[in-house]
Amino acid sequence: MWTGKRLHNESAIWYRSDVPLVELDQDILDHLKSEVRDFGETPSSVLRRLLGLNRGTAPEIAEPRQPPDPPAIHVDPPPCPPTTAPGHQSSTTRNQAPNADQTAIISPHEVDAARHAIDRFMLILKKLYLWSPERFVAVERVKGRRRIYFSRSVAEVAAAGNAVNPQRIQGTPYFVATNLSNDRKVAIMNEVLTLLQVPFPKRPELIRILNTQNMIHQPIELPPLPETMEEKGAIDDDQI
Repeated sequence: MWTGKRLHNESAIWYRSDVPLVELDQDILDHLKSEVRDFGETPSSVLRRLLGLNRGTAPEIAEPRQPPDPPAIHVDPPPCPPTTAPGHQSSTTRNQAPNADQTAIISPHEVDAARHAIDRFMLILKKLYLWSPERFVAVERVKGRRRIYFSRSVAEVAAAGNAVNPQRIQGTPYFVATNLSNDRKVAIMNEVLTLLQVPFPKRPELIRILNTQNMIHQPIELPPLPETMEEKGAIDDDQI
């Protein structure tokens, strides 16, 4: 029912005998009329539809939607390094074989790679230094009547003779004269092995390596160094 009367303030009043009176401005009333969809639709039904109300029920107030919680991200803690009791090596450390080039073990491969007698001479000296750097200083006592064969000073070795061609022993602070005959190399090596007290069973094996015609099939490992050392005389240059 869309009846009403105009008042002094340009508003309209709807009236029905069975419902309360509501005062509306004219523009609101015109808007409600424009929203009528079906024939016989009342102002109350238009307002109920526009306000989203169902007869006999209170309007539902939609709660604001909360954004979903972000998915939990699980991060595994970093693995703890294995602990090793003091004085014990881990299995990884025990299983790592030392580099043969940095041990007092002469391998067949190293001997085979040393093609010349001087190369094998230098190889044995290097291994003897690795065997005991503290005791290797004794090689400075290996001297000829007029020559110095070992020294920490390259100039000292060079000044001891003509064209002695001093070279540094790899991995050591020592220089050695290298322009030597094979017999003199053998004599010097015997003197070094004696001063360092290399056990007798090992000495022939090491001397044998100096001959380039000889090969080894098993590694030669130097045993622990004795506590005492013998005093030896000088090599007679004239006898070699």
